Amino acid sequence: MTIFRRILLALGGLALVALATIVFICNINEVVASYWLRKFQLIFISGDYFWQVIGVAVLLLALGIIGLFAAFLRKGHAPMIRVASEEGICVNISTTAVESVVKKAALDIPEVKEVKTRIYHAAEGVSIYLFLTLPQEGNFPQITATVHHKVEQTLQAMTGISVTEIKIVISSVVDKQDKH
Repeated sequence: MTIFRRILLALGGLALVALATIVFICNINEVVASYWLRKFQLIFISGDYFWQVIGVAVLLLALGIIGLFAAFLRKGHAPMIRVASEEGICVNISTTAVESVVKKAALDIPEVKEVKTRIYHAAEGVSIYLFLTLPQEGNFPQITATVHHKVEQTLQAMTGISVTEIKIVISSVVDKQDKH
């Protein structure tokens, strides 16, 4: 999350907490309430609507606190896959890096127009799901077999990660003239 979004989220959370606090105080303290009622004509706060206003104030307070927590939470790290482990040395690679290697390998096949991936950590390596965009005139079984072999070979050679399974889905078919 960018710093600008975090600042907006924090300011919005603070504003909601402040508004909820003012509503609580106005419902409890008649002197403060009379000032705010006259100044901003907040008639809905007085009289018969006490519990409804308290309910709205609790909701505003909860949203403000959630906004403040969301603004200051740290983003989780990308999941890591252990590549090698020796005495004193441990090498990990993020699933984002694995995805980029897989996409590059699949896009090296000229018939593949677009690739979307999902990488899952398995017990003995990784499980890869590929969503391909292929040309309409292509031989799909041949292209997918080539992609399967190329991805598995490239990933093993570059990272040392073994591939437990590769599932390929042809998600889209395009004309030869379409350039993605």
